[in-house]
Amino acid sequence: MPSIRQHSLAFSLRSWDLTFLKLLYRFYVQGETEIALAGEYNGQIVATLLGTTRPQGFYKRLATRYFPLFAIASLKSLLQQPSIFPRLVRALFYRGDAPLSATGGALLASVCVDPGIHGNGIGTRIVEAFESEMWKRGAKFVYLTTDFDNNQDTQRFYEKIGWSIESEFSTPEGRLMRRYWKMRPTD
Repeated sequence: MPSIRQHSLAFSLRSWDLTFLKLLYRFYVQGETEIALAGEYNGQIVATLLGTTRPQGFYKRLATRYFPLFAIASLKSLLQQPSIFPRLVRALFYRGDAPLSATGGALLASVCVDPGIHGNGIGTRIVEAFESEMWKRGAKFVYLTTDFDNNQDTQRFYEKIGWSIESEFSTPEGRLMRRYWKMRPTD
């Protein structure tokens, strides 16, 4: 049976290409308003979830806390792909893509599940653990954004576990996105 727990994820990543990812996960693990969950199956981490109760200014807080490492990771990425500059600047002012009609939401920023164990309920359990923790922390609702195109399995998953489509929008790069949310249950 898969288990879910708050986790201090350990990494043995060696490539500078992964520096930003390491910083991102570290910040979610150590942040005061962030959460990192891991799903284990047969003693192996097979799923991760990252979220925050304060998505506004997330990347700015990350860059401030880890400035030297963040600057190095960003510079390397910019040298390899200069076209990402506008996106990097926008990230510093990222407000979490929260629904415009509501405040007090917690962002489910990322979910990863090993494709080899799909269908055993680990995805559902890790999202439910996130929801439960966010309700304890006072969130009025939880939300996420996901790609609109070629992403029907992901969309069906969230709809199956009670999330509703809040809106659709396009990113400045032209990606069509769908925002899902789930309101805090009333007692």
